[in-house]
Amino acid sequence: MPRQKLKIDTRRNRIIEILNRDGQVKVSKLSEELNATPVTIRSDLDALERDGYLERIQGGAVQTAVNYYNREFIQRKRLGANVKKRIAAAAAELIHDGDTILLNSGTTVYFTAVELKRHKNLRIVTNSLTAAIELGSVPSFHVILLGGEINSRDSFTYGSDVLEQLKRYRANYAILSIDGVCAETGISTLHAEEVMVER
Repeated sequence: MPRQKLKIDTRRNRIIEILNRDGQVKVSKLSEELNATPVTIRSDLDALERDGYLERIQGGAVQTAVNYYNREFIQRKRLGANVKKRIAAAAAELIHDGDTILLNSGTTVYFTAVELKRHKNLRIVTNSLTAAIELGSVPSFHVILLGGEINSRDSFTYGSDVLEQLKRYRANYAILSIDGVCAETGISTLHAEEVMVER
């Protein structure tokens, strides 16, 4: 039975994952692994190069000095946006009007914040500047931005002040953006300063 073809965002995200893991990719290997023609893979690599995610070389591509996780929040929000929006919509379906929600930072949480605007009377506790701004425009929401040190590149607050404030709240749900999941080590995040907030 032939493998199903991947959608464009899924395929490009997978290319970046492989590139981050291996440091370089070959068109022939990607074509086989992702069940796509070499022409399609070359087109994907060209598009990802235009967006600054990789550098094309003969027969493939290599990582650029600035990879996915070092990009500004706004730029990272675009990559895999369709998948992030589907995750966000599914998460928002679990929420009920009147719930208290904890949100951390991250691009998927941002899209979740947009989806949460369909609800009423939510109490949102967050260290995400972008989520707080997005949700602060909803009159029936009570949005609490946890104050602390600011990571301006990725738009979140962190530190002991954030942790102390967080102890005051109990939530129905916590919605967290993460950077990776591994069967052996569990959930991981890139930002050491946000690890304590996520715990």
